[in-house]
Amino acid sequence: MTQRKGYIVDYGHDNQFHDPTATRPWLDHMIRQANEVLNALLRLRKHQMTADFVRLHGTETERNDISRR
Repeated sequence: MTQRKGYIVDYGHDNQFHDPTATRPWLDHMIRQANEVLNALLRLRKHQMTADFVRLHGTETERNDISRR
């Protein structure tokens, strides 16, 4: 990755990446996409944690049924 750093950073003087007004929409789009991925991963993790809790401790209904016996 660091070997190609010069190629990635210095792409040319007339490159659109040197113009902040041209890169702003691209960066905003990439940030929105990254946020969508992170939010999806967070939802998945919450779902996994809930499933683990239910598997280990049972649901509220199951706990009430056991305590009534």
